[in-house]
Amino acid sequence: MQQFDLYEVFGDMDEERFFEKFPERPKGSHKGAFGKILLVSGSYGMAGAACLNITGAKAVGAQYINVALPEDIYGIVASRHITPVFYPYCSGADSTGSTSGPQTVSALLPNMRAACFGSGADNNRSALAIFNTLLKECRVPLVLDAKALKLIKQFDVDLKSFSCPLILTPKQGEFSALADVPLANVADDPVSCAADYA
Repeated sequence: MQQFDLYEVFGDMDEERFFEKFPERPKGSHKGAFGKILLVSGSYGMAGAACLNITGAKAVGAQYINVALPEDIYGIVASRHITPVFYPYCSGADSTGSTSGPQTVSALLPNMRAACFGSGADNNRSALAIFNTLLKECRVPLVLDAKALKLIKQFDVDLKSFSCPLILTPKQGEFSALADVPLANVADDPVSCAADYA
């Protein structure tokens, strides 16, 4: 894996600099021209996380958004966002112990250009099975947040086990726990801490 200096590459990143470097789309392009993204987020009591993921995806220009989410929050999320394609799944285990979450994600992955998992998934009983599906099958850039970061730490997952580019999005406390770095160090110099962890 290539090593690089994060600060040298990104410098002091802010919203203006981010969008200054953001690629422009050719005139006349349509939503299907740039691939589809998959958001796997939310759980009972945490529908807002899925809503925020959709809002964030739209903010950076994603136009073909697929959302796999537990069926018990589908109505809440779909009532606030009408443009994504939704794939509600049963997050509770059936009599065989299986859930439809991992199967849903597995079926969608081959057609995606990027994927995201973990935000608001704390109450998702399929979270570990979905995480394992992504670990085995994802080949596109994968954003891991919140619950996914906890699973990495809980099961001591070697990030090199993934066969795809990873983007981790921890808050300072999550990063402190994930990397076993004191929170004060993370707060003082987050860029160096992230570079050392990478």
